[in-house]
Amino acid sequence: MAYSTLTDIRGMMTEDILIRMTNDEEVAVTLIDPNNSAHANMVARINAAIAKADSTIDSKLRDIFNLPLSPLPDVIKDCAVDIAIYNIYTRKMPEAPASRKDRFDDAIRTLERIADGKQSIGENTPPDAQPETLDSISTNKTLDDRVFTKESLGGF
Repeated sequence: MAYSTLTDIRGMMTEDILIRMTNDEEVAVTLIDPNNSAHANMVARINAAIAKADSTIDSKLRDIFNLPLSPLPDVIKDCAVDIAIYNIYTRKMPEAPASRKDRFDDAIRTLERIADGKQSIGENTPPDAQPETLDSISTNKTLDDRVFTKESLGGF
């Protein structure tokens, strides 16, 4: 499951710019249609930018959460959209516009704060991802898991 979609990207980027950044074949188009075979290459480029954004997110969060995240927290979706749009820009331009670069940098910093436990992803944070307090110990073992019991050690 991708963390963002073409619809999400359209919500943050004009269709005109999206077409200019992905229409290498210069197909006559005013709206990218995923069901139109003439737009397949543009859709593939957008999907590649989304997949790259998802990989970036997963690489930052893989040590903390079971991935992919489901349900998807809004903060992760927002980061995914900003990173994907940055990827769309930088595939054609040496550098994204300053506002897009700033949003990309903010998304990466947000992911790093989440990975460091300094920012929550909201109510979807799994209990096992909560940091342990220093004065407590937890285990997943029970008495039935013991290998050495009183009976097995009776002769020693």
